[in-house]
Amino acid sequence: MNSHLRDRTRWINIGCFLSLLLGILNADLVGQTITRDPYLQQVTPDSIVIRWRTSTETTSRVAVGAVPGDTTIIALQTNPVNDHELIVEGLSAATEYFYQVGTTSQFLAGGDSNHRFRTAPEVGSTAPIRVWAIGDAGTADANQAAVRDAYLNFAGTDSTSVWLFLGDNAYDDGTDDEYQSALFEVYPDLLRTTSFWSTRGNHEQDSAVHYGICSNPTASEAGGVASGTESYYSFDHGNVHFICLDSEGSDRTPAGPMLSWLQADLANTLSDWIVAFWHHPPYTKGSHDSDDAGDSGGRMHDMRENALPILEAGGVDLVLSGHSHCYERSFLIDEHYQESQTFDPTTMLIDGSSGDPDTTGPYRKLPLAPNEGTIYVVMGSSGRVSGGTFDHPIMHISEPILGSLVLDIVGTQLTGSMLRTDGSFEDVFSIEKSPNASQFRRGDANGDESLRLSDVIYLLQYLFGTGIDLNCLDSGDVDDNGAITLADVISLLAYLFQGSSAPSAPGTACGSDPTPDSLSCTQYAACP
Repeated sequence: MNSHLRDRTRWINIGCFLSLLLGILNADLVGQTITRDPYLQQVTPDSIVIRWRTSTETTSRVAVGAVPGDTTIIALQTNPVNDHELIVEGLSAATEYFYQVGTTSQFLAGGDSNHRFRTAPEVGSTAPIRVWAIGDAGTADANQAAVRDAYLNFAGTDSTSVWLFLGDNAYDDGTDDEYQSALFEVYPDLLRTTSFWSTRGNHEQDSAVHYGICSNPTASEAGGVASGTESYYSFDHGNVHFICLDSEGSDRTPAGPMLSWLQADLANTLSDWIVAFWHHPPYTKGSHDSDDAGDSGGRMHDMRENALPILEAGGVDLVLSGHSHCYERSFLIDEHYQESQTFDPTTMLIDGSSGDPDTTGPYRKLPLAPNEGTIYVVMGSSGRVSGGTFDHPIMHISEPILGSLVLDIVGTQLTGSMLRTDGSFEDVFSIEKSPNASQFRRGDANGDESLRLSDVIYLLQYLFGTGIDLNCLDSGDVDDNGAITLADVISLLAYLFQGSSAPSAPGTACGSDPTPDSLSCTQYAACP
C-alpha cells in the first residue's frame, strides 16, 4: 500500500471513530429526560440491578457510593437504549449505598438521600427480615393507594427487606401504560429504595411486558438452583429461601421443567425458612373456587395436586398466592391435595389453633424437616375485594377485606400480620422453629397411632403407679395444661364416647407441642 493510500485509510478510520463518538455524545445531549424513575431489582449480598427509562435513547451509567453523590463504583453501557438496566457488583453485604443514574456524560437522577438501597445480608444470616407481600394490587385507584399508605404508615420506606408481588400487578391487561399507572406512579418512593420480586398473574396478558419490566434471576445470580428462565426462580435473603413459581404460563405437570427444577432447588437449600409464592391459590373459596377444576383453566387444581407434594416434602413453611380477591389463611396442614370435602383433620391437620403468639401460641415445627406442616395464605385483596362462600375447611380466617401481608422473620420465629387499610391487624400468626420439638399425637398415650379406650387404660395405669411409663409425656397431656391428671382421662373419654372436641393440638395428627411446658417427648415411634 502506498503512503497516500495509508494516510487516506488512517483518516477514514479516525473519521469513523469520531463519527461514532459524536453519535454517542449527541444521543446523550439531546434534551433527554427520565420518563420512568429508577427502580431496583435482584438485590443480593454483593450486587443489585438498577433500571430506569429515558425519553430518547442514551448511553447508561450508574454510580454507587457510601454517601450521596459518591461515584466510587461505576457501571457503564455505551449502547444507546430507552430502557436502561445495569448490574452493579462488588458491593458489601447488609450495607446501605446511595446511587445516581444517567448517561456517560451526565447524571439525570439520584445523588441524594432519596436514592439509596441496602444490600441483602449474607446467606444464612439471622438478622431480622421484613417482607411486604401484595396481591392483585394493580388497580391504580384509591383502594390501592389506601393499602400502600397503611403499610408505609406502619413500616416506613426503610424497613422493607423483601417486596413480593403475587401477580395481577396492573389491570386489566398488564400493558406497559397500565404498569406505569399501577406500579411506577403508585410506589415511586419505595421503588427507589427496595427491590421487588414478582410472579406473573393472569392479567399480565403480555408476558413480554411483564418480563421486560422485571429482572428475575435465571442462573443462580441470587442463590438457589439455576432455572434458565425468568418465569420461575429462587433467591436467598438471609436465612430465608424464596421460591417463585409460574402458575400462569408454565408447564404444571409433575415431570415438566418447572416442577423438576423445583425438586432440585428444594434439595439444594439449607435455609431455616422456605417461602413459596405464585398467583393461583391451591385453596380458596373467595372470588375463585379451588374445588372447581375448570376455574382459571385448572391452574389452582394443578398447583395443588402437582406442586404441593413436592413443596411439603421439601419442608416449605409458607405458601403465598393472590388471584382470589380476599384474604384467607390456613391452619398448619399437610398432605391435602384433593377437593375441600376430602380434608381429614385427623391426618391432615397438624395444628388447628389460631397460631396467634399472644393467645394460643405459635405453630411449632422442626427445622429442615419434611411434611412438618405448611401455612397457606391467599393475599389477593391489595386492590379490590369480591364475594365468595369463604368456607374452605383448612382456613382459620377468610374475609373479603382490603389489605396486605407483612412478614417479620427473626431467627427461628416467623410472624405474619394481615394489615388492613385502617392500620389495624385482621390476623396475626406465628411459626416457631424449635430443634427440640417432638412429633406425637396428643391422647395416644400408648403410641399405637390411634386414640382408643386402651389409651384411657394406659393413662390410668400411669397415674396410679402400676409400672407403666410414658416415653412421651406430652401425649398423655390431653387438655394441654402442662400436667397429666385425671382431667386428661376425662377429656379423652368425653372425646371417645360423647363426641366432645378432639384433644388439643397436635390433636389426632402428628405434630409438635404448640405450648411450651415442662413435659417432654423422648420417644414416640408412631410419628416420623
